[in-house]
Amino acid sequence: AVARSYHASMQHRAGGTTLAFTWQPEQLADALPKEAPGGLVVAAGGLWPLKRGVHPDELAEELAEIAQRLDTLASSGSLAIWAPIGAVCEACLRPDRRNITMARVAALDDIARTTISATRAVFADALGTIVAESLEPTGDGIHVAAPAVAAELNILLNAFCGRHGHGQAGSCCAADVDATWVQLAALAALAAGAVVYFARAPTTTVAGPGLRSAAVLGVVMAYCFLCDRTGLVMKSDKALAPGTRAFAMAAATAAIAALGWLTRAPSSSSAFLVREQTDEWKGWMQLLILTYHYTGSSADLTTYVLVRVLVGAYLFMTGFGHASYLLARPLTGARVAQVLIRLNALVVALCWVMGRPYQAYYFVPLCTFWFLAVIATFAVLPSWNPSPLLVATKTVALTALCAVAWSSTSLAESIFGFHGIHTLFAEHGSVREWVFRAGLDRYATSFGMLFAIGAVLLPDACPPAHLRGPGGQAGLLCLLATLAGAFAYTAVSCDSKPACNRVHPMTSLLLIAAYAIARNISPAVRAAHSTALAHCGKISLELFLLQYHVFLARDTRGILVLLPGWPVANFVLVAAGLYFASAELATALNEFVAACDAAPRLQAAALAALGITILAAR
Repeated sequence: AVARSYHASMQHRAGGTTLAFTWQPEQLADALPKEAPGGLVVAAGGLWPLKRGVHPDELAEELAEIAQRLDTLASSGSLAIWAPIGAVCEACLRPDRRNITMARVAALDDIARTTISATRAVFADALGTIVAESLEPTGDGIHVAAPAVAAELNILLNAFCGRHGHGQAGSCCAADVDATWVQLAALAALAAGAVVYFARAPTTTVAGPGLRSAAVLGVVMAYCFLCDRTGLVMKSDKALAPGTRAFAMAAATAAIAALGWLTRAPSSSSAFLVREQTDEWKGWMQLLILTYHYTGSSADLTTYVLVRVLVGAYLFMTGFGHASYLLARPLTGARVAQVLIRLNALVVALCWVMGRPYQAYYFVPLCTFWFLAVIATFAVLPSWNPSPLLVATKTVALTALCAVAWSSTSLAESIFGFHGIHTLFAEHGSVREWVFRAGLDRYATSFGMLFAIGAVLLPDACPPAHLRGPGGQAGLLCLLATLAGAFAYTAVSCDSKPACNRVHPMTSLLLIAAYAIARNISPAVRAAHSTALAHCGKISLELFLLQYHVFLARDTRGILVLLPGWPVANFVLVAAGLYFASAELATALNEFVAACDAAPRLQAAALAALGITILAAR
């Protein structure tokens, strides 16, 4: 980092790049470098002469000399830019700065614009506009806040990288990373599977659906690689103002609610949290998460807190769904293999083709880890499973184990960083990110298991019979209001992400419980579900993973741009591409899991590929 200093020259070198700031408020032309081939030179000035009472017309000669120097730099291959003053807040100025008026600033900028525009240098009107729109009445009238500086830097750096062949990479100034031979080999292998399949189109043997799955996967991986690992498709920043982000999230919520209402259909059962309900729950949450990522709404603290709850709800359903299954059926190795393959098949392909570590797609490692935690709970003392009290005891023991493991960050990091298992959880050699993400929702899975125990083994408790009348439902509504209110209070009272993250493991359970109860508060509410949202829930895994590369870009740091200049139409187009790729791939992967069930060798090969990916895709 560069040490902060006012009214002083600074220089910083890193990675072969030199960043120099020259403080010279008078005679600016002498401060410009003699040469900077291939570099970026930004010049600005004029406030100090105006402060002394110099009229802008008296600075015309000096500006002409500056323009000549900038023109020389531009002719040598540099990007030479003049940044106008833009504006000042006259009412905010100190008495010794009263000579700096808006009229004099505008006159000086006009002279500079005329002079600079006649050269090969660039007069950056946009920088002046940012200053004019960012000055705050509480400031000193001249300097702008950090967000405005960040916006100016974004413009300058993107202009610079655009001149060096990265104009299609609007999300950052980093050069495209060349694909490794491993990525190209993985992509070629999947593409070959697609060619063979479409040439032969087998449908009747076990190899048929397996090969079809590989073919669909190959086509989708080629689409991901084309969109996010080449310069053929444009990328852009998530450059939305806070008000626009809030409006987009509100509009998405309203649209999802309308979609859910318009596609209602009877459910197959009126039981508590039946499959259609959990699919519907996953569906609307996934659509909100997509909007959250696309708009960059993680910068809004309240939205961040609420979306963190959605991730916790997914893990709640991991515990609920798998516990419900195991309470009704015996635990088998085939079931474990089936779930592991279904969860991880797409991630395995993405890791090799896109050159990303396994932990980069953090949601799947989380679901896999907590699924195995459920399996371990039922595998220990299986004779206890028919007894609700004993199963609950084992689940409480799991919760206590999690509480101890995450009682301190250092303890959790030593556990998951232990020699021999470190590789399973590390990203770029560190388990810190895993400890953070897994710890945020460390109680959600066991919480879902407890709900499953009540729903399967104590069906009259969901809700209790004496609460099913109007009076009982009123009591439940009061309970829901209390749970939601408690969560809302904690969400509003925390003033930073670290503060919210500290209370999230417990407070998120309040809202999850409130939704689960509200969704089943009466037989009429339980009797229907949204078919459209349930369909999105069935493909939510593919939607979440493919968004990294065909909806967003640069591994989620930017967004994909297929229609430059048409943001709404572009959103619709990339969303449609994400949906169709996800829907087709979900069908293909379901067929692949079925093919693995029928062919033990194929199943063993799939599990081996998963193991190799976790260990090798670092």
